[in-house]
Amino acid sequence: MFIGVAFYSFVVGSLTSVITDIQSQEDNLIAKIKALDEFSRDTNLDKDLHKRIEKFLLNNYVELFSRIDEDAMISELPPTLKEEIFYHQFGNLI
Repeated sequence: MFIGVAFYSFVVGSLTSVITDIQSQEDNLIAKIKALDEFSRDTNLDKDLHKRIEKFLLNNYVELFSRIDEDAMISELPPTLKEEIFYHQFGNLI
């Protein structure tokens, strides 16, 4: 019974995390669209250009803007792990 409760808790927690991440991505996209609207209004950007930029953002948002910040992630690691990453990436060039 304990295993069933633990599994159920894990599944519910995982689904909650996924839904929260999706909502966060949508919120970021909405913020970028609002910033584009404000920029367009302030600079009198051509409506056709505005629509093309907006279409680009909508079609490519996940690929372009929702990646993890790898530099920030690496900067939080201890120096020994940073060295291993460095040698893994550039070891064959040395």
